[in-house]
Amino acid sequence: MPARGSSNNGVEATLADFMKQFETLKEDLAELSQQAAEIGATQKKLLRSNAVQGAEVIRSRSEAAVAELSSAARRAAEGAAETATTQVRENPAAAIGLATGIGFLVGLVLSRRK
Repeated sequence: MPARGSSNNGVEATLADFMKQFETLKEDLAELSQQAAEIGATQKKLLRSNAVQGAEVIRSRSEAAVAELSSAARRAAEGAAETATTQVRENPAAAIGLATGIGFLVGLVLSRRK
């Protein structure tokens, strides 16, 4: 039968080995946690950068679309004004009659509001 002291030494050695492995495991987990935090920070920066770039592209496209629509509206208004001017010069009596009729209708509407 082995001596009681040698059995204790084996348990103590096993316990010491377990504690050493446990400390190593804690250090590894701490390192993994730190690496995960660094990866998260990197991903956050990357996502933010992508979002900013996307917003800049959208803004640029929006400005181009507004400029194009504004130019088209200006050309349409100029065309309408030119057409109106041509019609008035070709048919002055009709233009005066139309203006008189519109004025009469506006007068009727405004007089009934009171």
